Amino acid sequence: MTSLTPREIASLYLHRSEGEVDRVLVPQIEHRLFLIDKWQIKPGEKVLEIGCGQGDCTITLAAALGENGHVTAVDPAPLDYGAPYTLGQSQDHLKASTLGSRITFVKADPTEFIRETKEDFTTAVLTHCIWYFASPSVLAEMLQALSTRVQRICIAEYNLTASDPRGVPHLISALTQATIESRDPTSTANIRTVLSPDAINELAIKAGLTLESRLAFTPNEGMLDGGWEVDAALDPGFLGRIHSLLGNDEREKAVAIAMRDSIVISKAALTEKGQKVKTMDVCALAYTTKKQSTPRAISTWVDAELDKELDDDAPFEARFFRSSQALTAGLLVMRQMEDLKQSDAAIEAIQRSTELMDEWATVFRSQFGVEPKARSISAMNPQGTIPKRRNAAKQTPT
Repeated sequence: MTSLTPREIASLYLHRSEGEVDRVLVPQIEHRLFLIDKWQIKPGEKVLEIGCGQGDCTITLAAALGENGHVTAVDPAPLDYGAPYTLGQSQDHLKASTLGSRITFVKADPTEFIRETKEDFTTAVLTHCIWYFASPSVLAEMLQALSTRVQRICIAEYNLTASDPRGVPHLISALTQATIESRDPTSTANIRTVLSPDAINELAIKAGLTLESRLAFTPNEGMLDGGWEVDAALDPGFLGRIHSLLGNDEREKAVAIAMRDSIVISKAALTEKGQKVKTMDVCALAYTTKKQSTPRAISTWVDAELDKELDDDAPFEARFFRSSQALTAGLLVMRQMEDLKQSDAAIEAIQRSTELMDEWATVFRSQFGVEPKARSISAMNPQGTIPKRRNAAKQTPT
């Protein structure tokens, strides 16, 4: 996936010491490399990352995508937001790194950016950013906007389970913080909107996405997020927010304080055993979108079929005939996609397929000195349901 080791990638990230690289950053990079592998994101892709923050997933994607790939990383937060390094400090540092040319950082509302950008992306990635959203509707609108702009959408968020009991304090902490922060519409806390994987999947299905894969797993031992969130819930300042946001409602306040006390007790139980808080389980989801079903995907398949036939040991005439069949099949499938027949993607696919046939015809003429008897686009499409090519300079051999 990448020739760089997790530590080499981590060392590109802004850090104060080598100890911080090994203790904090390497496990984070390993986690994201695991996700990229499970999502089957390939070198050369053009990835749109939503909620990039300081860029730990961004730099990992840049390494995995290779020299021909690119990641556009979008985050709405102010550049002076974040600790121990601000977004501006971290992003500037990554842009100046050896992988900086593969990264574009954008400060913008992600949904507005998706709707307005003219760029083309293969995959959208949302890694541990959904709980920062102001409400579930933000995710719903974003998935709807993405559904026609990318081929795949990959999401990683906490699974709200603790297969390892050491993850229980993290789980309770997340639910406690969300309960309180949901009362403050202006909250800038790390956890504002908790959505389970089932709730995320429901919104994805409503947006017209198709679930490709779903995997729940326990993250590596070095992931410190669970401990950080537990410390945030146990901070005296959070107890003050409970009192200020719940006001005089004694019952709600009692429940919130009981949840916080549960974190105290569960963490103390681990401490007695000489154990530390572990990060709870993570869920990795991957979806295909409406765009993935367009003729562009069929054109890619036709390309693969032709390449496969070129490697065949069959006689040249047989290879040409079988490849013509593959091309014809692809075009006929496109013809059946009535809702896409006038789209740019359909025209692009047909142009590419026609160019491939032209290439085959040239080879055929050089080998045999006669015209190949391949069917033309018009012969394949007597009803005229496939749009004409915009550039008719090259004619399909008949």
